[in-house]
Amino acid sequence: MNVVIRKAEAHDVEEIIRVCQHSILNACTHEYSPVQRKAWSVAVDNKDRLLKAIQDQYFLVAVLDDEIVGFGSIHNGEYIDFLYVAANHLRKGIADRIYEELVSESRRKNSSYLWANVSKTARPFFERKGFEVEKENVRHLQGVEIVNYRMIRKGLVRQM
Repeated sequence: MNVVIRKAEAHDVEEIIRVCQHSILNACTHEYSPVQRKAWSVAVDNKDRLLKAIQDQYFLVAVLDDEIVGFGSIHNGEYIDFLYVAANHLRKGIADRIYEELVSESRRKNSSYLWANVSKTARPFFERKGFEVEKENVRHLQGVEIVNYRMIRKGLVRQM
């Protein structure tokens, strides 16, 4: 599998939304109800927010056979804002590759920690990466309550 990780560009935004919605609707079925997944997927259809993130953050996409299959971003070298992989491409190492690139950027920024607001679905992935739950968040999207977690990884090893 030849996945290419590259910087996101403005013209990627529609495909990024598609991947995000596909992941939410199809990968989170055990942790979130159909109503919660629908509300969440509608809320992420926000081109302006994504375009601003692509412009202001270190934002990467994973491409396989000319198709975006995952993406992730880090803001100010500390906050992982996005990390999604299309449901049909899970457990292929794509999230790991994106995550490692985000960590490298964090190290370039001399950050000593990382944090993220993480779904119930993504929590085990982040725990394997050394993150711990700081607190449970309750968000309301489209009038629907959705729980996620603020997680932090301290003691990030800096590059020499």
